[in-house]
Amino acid sequence: MIKPIGAALLLLLSAAPSKALELPFCSPDDDLVPIPRWEVDADTQFLLSKVPPLQEGLIIHLLLSMREQDEAACEKLTGAKHFVFDYAKEDPQGEELVITVSEDPVFDARGCIWDGLYAFGEISEPEEDGSSIYRVSLHRQPDWTILDSGRFCKMVQEG
Repeated sequence: MIKPIGAALLLLLSAAPSKALELPFCSPDDDLVPIPRWEVDADTQFLLSKVPPLQEGLIIHLLLSMREQDEAACEKLTGAKHFVFDYAKEDPQGEELVITVSEDPVFDARGCIWDGLYAFGEISEPEEDGSSIYRVSLHRQPDWTILDSGRFCKMVQEG
């Protein structure tokens, strides 16, 4: 049984912001798994400005900003949010990617943001109606599990 102080400490550790992560920088001769950073903006229609580094199981440091949202609008963004990247902007035959994020954002000077470590779930096959929509979920990863594993490093471009 977890004592109340232990439970509070565990909650505090799992809620620590990922920007405080002290991972080593990746180097070519190590055996560590790099965690890329995906900094992306989304508009009020949940359209993403950049394509994600998409790979099932890949852990990324996500910084997703909705700069147009004020604090009141940000507080209303609860539950699962479905962000869209439309490949058809670049290729008329392109698909659409829907990325679901279940965690609630926080509001700070950058606007309404999601800032943390996330893993990509399974990428679905296109919808059966022929609309070429792929779906994937991002799952929040507790920072302390990444740190304690000793298996990961941060990409040099983050520094």
